[in-house]
Amino acid sequence: ILSSFTTGGMIQANAVSQGTNYALKTKFALAFLFCIFFCIFAFVIKKGAQRFCLAAVPLMTGLYFIMCTCILFINIRALPEVFVRIVNEAFNIKSGLYGGIAGIVTAARYGFSIGLLSHEAGLGTAPLAHTQEQNKNPHLSGSLGILEVYADTFLGALFSALCILVTNS
Repeated sequence: ILSSFTTGGMIQANAVSQGTNYALKTKFALAFLFCIFFCIFAFVIKKGAQRFCLAAVPLMTGLYFIMCTCILFINIRALPEVFVRIVNEAFNIKSGLYGGIAGIVTAARYGFSIGLLSHEAGLGTAPLAHTQEQNKNPHLSGSLGILEVYADTFLGALFSALCILVTNS
Protein backbone atom coordinates (compact mmCIF):
# COMPACT_ATOMS: atom_id res chain seq x y z
CA ILE A 1 0.00 0.00 0.00
CA LEU A 2 2.82 2.37 0.85
CA SER A 3 4.43 1.68 -2.52
CA SER A 4 1.27 2.78 -4.33
CA PHE A 5 1.58 6.26 -2.81
CA THR A 6 5.28 6.71 -3.44
CA THR A 7 6.46 4.65 -6.39
CA GLY A 8 4.19 5.81 -9.20
CA GLY A 9 2.90 9.32 -8.66
CA MET A 10 5.72 10.86 -6.67
CA ILE A 11 8.48 9.61 -8.95
CA GLN A 12 6.60 10.72 -12.07
CA ALA A 13 5.85 14.15 -10.59
CA ASN A 14 9.50 14.52 -9.58
CA ALA A 15 10.70 13.54 -13.06
CA VAL A 16 8.34 16.03 -14.72
CA SER A 17 9.35 18.86 -12.40
CA GLN A 18 13.08 18.16 -12.77
CA GLY A 19 12.79 18.00 -16.55
CA THR A 20 10.84 21.23 -16.68
CA ASN A 21 13.25 22.94 -14.32
CA TYR A 22 16.18 21.80 -16.47
CA ALA A 23 14.52 22.84 -19.74
CA LEU A 24 13.27 26.24 -18.60
CA LYS A 25 16.07 27.00 -16.08
CA THR A 26 13.66 28.50 -13.57
CA LYS A 27 11.87 27.59 -10.38
CA PHE A 28 8.79 29.43 -11.64
CA ALA A 29 8.20 26.53 -14.00
CA LEU A 30 7.73 24.21 -11.03
CA ALA A 31 5.01 26.40 -9.55
CA PHE A 32 3.35 26.74 -12.94
CA LEU A 33 3.48 22.99 -13.48
CA PHE A 34 2.00 22.42 -10.04
CA CYS A 35 -0.92 24.70 -10.93
CA ILE A 36 -1.51 22.84 -14.20
CA PHE A 37 -1.42 19.45 -12.47
CA PHE A 38 -3.77 20.72 -9.77
CA CYS A 39 -6.27 21.92 -12.38
CA ILE A 40 -6.11 18.59 -14.22
CA PHE A 41 -6.52 16.72 -10.94
CA ALA A 42 -9.52 18.84 -9.98
CA PHE A 43 -11.09 18.28 -13.40
CA VAL A 44 -10.55 14.53 -13.13
CA ILE A 45 -12.08 14.42 -9.66
CA LYS A 46 -15.08 16.49 -10.75
CA LYS A 47 -15.76 14.88 -14.14
CA GLY A 48 -14.53 11.39 -13.43
CA ALA A 49 -11.27 9.67 -14.19
CA GLN A 50 -12.75 7.29 -16.74
CA ARG A 51 -14.12 10.04 -18.96
CA PHE A 52 -10.89 12.03 -18.76
CA CYS A 53 -8.65 9.03 -19.47
CA LEU A 54 -10.74 7.88 -22.41
CA ALA A 55 -9.84 11.10 -24.18
CA ALA A 56 -6.49 12.12 -22.71
CA VAL A 57 -4.44 8.93 -22.73
CA PRO A 58 -4.85 8.05 -26.43
CA LEU A 59 -4.39 11.72 -27.35
CA MET A 60 -1.18 12.08 -25.33
CA THR A 61 0.21 8.80 -26.64
CA GLY A 62 -0.60 9.70 -30.23
CA LEU A 63 0.92 13.17 -29.87
CA TYR A 64 4.08 11.71 -28.37
CA PHE A 65 4.57 9.28 -31.25
CA ILE A 66 3.75 12.02 -33.80
CA MET A 67 6.31 14.38 -32.23
CA CYS A 68 8.94 11.62 -32.13
CA THR A 69 8.25 10.79 -35.77
CA CYS A 70 8.62 14.47 -36.70
CA ILE A 71 11.96 14.65 -34.87
CA LEU A 72 13.15 11.52 -36.66
CA PHE A 73 12.07 12.88 -40.07
CA ILE A 74 13.78 16.21 -39.42
CA ASN A 75 16.99 14.36 -38.53
CA ILE A 76 16.60 11.51 -41.02
CA ARG A 77 20.15 11.92 -42.35
CA ALA A 78 21.55 11.07 -38.91
CA LEU A 79 19.45 7.91 -38.57
CA PRO A 80 21.79 5.48 -40.43
CA GLU A 81 24.72 6.77 -38.38
CA VAL A 82 22.71 6.17 -35.19
CA PHE A 83 21.98 2.55 -36.13
CA VAL A 84 25.66 1.96 -36.95
CA ARG A 85 26.62 3.50 -33.61
CA ILE A 86 24.15 1.29 -31.75
CA VAL A 87 25.50 -1.88 -33.37
CA ASN A 88 29.15 -0.85 -32.95
CA GLU A 89 28.75 0.05 -29.30
CA ALA A 90 26.72 -3.05 -28.54
CA PHE A 91 29.27 -5.49 -29.97
CA ASN A 92 32.70 -4.10 -29.09
CA ILE A 93 35.21 -5.44 -26.56
CA LYS A 94 34.63 -2.69 -23.99
CA SER A 95 30.89 -3.31 -23.99
CA GLY A 96 31.45 -7.05 -23.70
CA LEU A 97 33.77 -6.65 -20.71
CA TYR A 98 31.50 -4.14 -19.04
CA GLY A 99 28.48 -6.30 -19.71
CA GLY A 100 30.23 -9.32 -18.23
CA ILE A 101 31.58 -7.66 -15.10
CA ALA A 102 29.51 -4.77 -13.82
CA GLY A 103 26.81 -4.79 -16.46
CA ILE A 104 24.83 -7.63 -14.95
CA VAL A 105 24.22 -5.70 -11.74
CA THR A 106 23.51 -2.47 -13.61
CA ALA A 107 21.25 -4.20 -16.12
CA ALA A 108 19.33 -5.90 -13.34
CA ARG A 109 18.89 -2.60 -11.45
CA TYR A 110 17.72 -0.65 -14.49
CA GLY A 111 15.72 -3.59 -15.79
CA PHE A 112 13.73 -3.80 -12.58
CA SER A 113 13.27 -0.03 -12.51
CA ILE A 114 12.04 0.07 -16.09
CA GLY A 115 9.80 -2.91 -15.47
CA LEU A 116 8.25 -1.19 -12.48
CA LEU A 117 8.08 2.36 -13.71
CA SER A 118 7.67 2.31 -17.47
CA HIS A 119 4.20 0.85 -17.28
CA GLU A 120 1.60 0.40 -14.58
CA ALA A 121 1.67 -3.36 -15.13
CA GLY A 122 4.99 -3.46 -13.28
CA LEU A 123 3.33 -1.98 -10.21
CA GLY A 124 0.32 -4.22 -10.46
CA THR A 125 -2.06 -1.30 -10.85
CA ALA A 126 -2.85 -1.83 -14.55
CA PRO A 127 -5.54 -4.41 -13.72
CA LEU A 128 -7.31 -1.72 -11.71
CA ALA A 129 -7.71 0.34 -14.86
CA HIS A 130 -8.97 -2.69 -16.76
CA THR A 131 -11.64 -3.35 -14.13
CA GLN A 132 -13.36 -0.16 -15.24
CA GLU A 133 -13.81 -1.47 -18.77
CA GLN A 134 -17.30 -2.40 -19.80
CA ASN A 135 -16.23 -5.20 -22.08
CA LYS A 136 -18.04 -8.51 -22.55
CA ASN A 137 -14.86 -10.24 -23.73
CA PRO A 138 -12.18 -10.58 -21.01
CA HIS A 139 -9.74 -12.04 -23.54
CA LEU A 140 -9.82 -8.76 -25.43
CA SER A 141 -9.04 -6.86 -22.24
CA GLY A 142 -6.11 -9.16 -21.51
CA SER A 143 -4.81 -8.81 -25.06
CA LEU A 144 -5.06 -5.01 -24.82
CA GLY A 145 -3.14 -5.17 -21.54
CA ILE A 146 -0.33 -7.09 -23.26
CA LEU A 147 -0.35 -4.64 -26.19
CA GLU A 148 -0.11 -1.70 -23.76
CA VAL A 149 3.06 -3.08 -22.21
CA TYR A 150 4.58 -3.71 -25.66
CA ALA A 151 3.67 -0.27 -26.98
CA ASP A 152 4.84 1.54 -23.88
CA THR A 153 7.99 -0.38 -23.07
CA PHE A 154 9.30 -1.31 -26.49
CA LEU A 155 7.95 1.28 -28.93
CA GLY A 156 8.05 4.17 -26.45
CA ALA A 157 11.59 3.36 -25.39
CA LEU A 158 12.71 2.85 -29.00
CA PHE A 159 11.27 6.15 -30.19
CA SER A 160 12.67 7.98 -27.15
CA ALA A 161 16.15 6.50 -27.60
CA LEU A 162 16.25 7.22 -31.33
CA CYS A 163 15.15 10.83 -30.76
CA ILE A 164 17.82 11.32 -28.10
CA LEU A 165 20.52 9.80 -30.31
CA VAL A 166 19.66 11.65 -33.54
CA THR A 167 19.57 15.00 -31.75
CA ASN A 168 22.66 14.30 -29.59
CA SER A 169 20.71 15.31 -26.51
